[in-house]
Amino acid sequence: MVRTSRRQALGLIAAFAASSVLPAAAQTTAFPSRPIRLIVPQAPGGNSDTFGRILAQKLSDRLGQQVVVENRPGAGGTVGSALVSKAAPDGYTLLVADNGTHAIAPTRRSPPGTPRSSSRWRRASRASSPIRRPGRATART
Repeated sequence: MVRTSRRQALGLIAAFAASSVLPAAAQTTAFPSRPIRLIVPQAPGGNSDTFGRILAQKLSDRLGQQVVVENRPGAGGTVGSALVSKAAPDGYTLLVADNGTHAIAPTRRSPPGTPRSSSRWRRASRASSPIRRPGRATART
């Protein structure tokens, strides 16, 4: 059996009391102090948009702050996903994602913002394009 001295017990009690007070002191303002953006990377009227609008209403009711739905369609959802990935990591920009935006699209296209002069893009475009530049051999090797 382990015996704890009175000094150790009082130290543990003080540590537990301080650990419950410090997170409250570190938080200066309530979290949703401004409207939250909910990005839907598909066109308006689809399943993802409907789900995003229902989610926005429920979040707004629960958090007591306005949640704004923004549709950013294009490139199989990667345009909206790239917008959210470049947003400030403060919790005020959310994304409604599905398997098309996070599992399928990254394997089919290079991400938006990737320079086309990169060797990765050149290899991918040469492999998938039947069009050859003048002066090059037309037969595939």
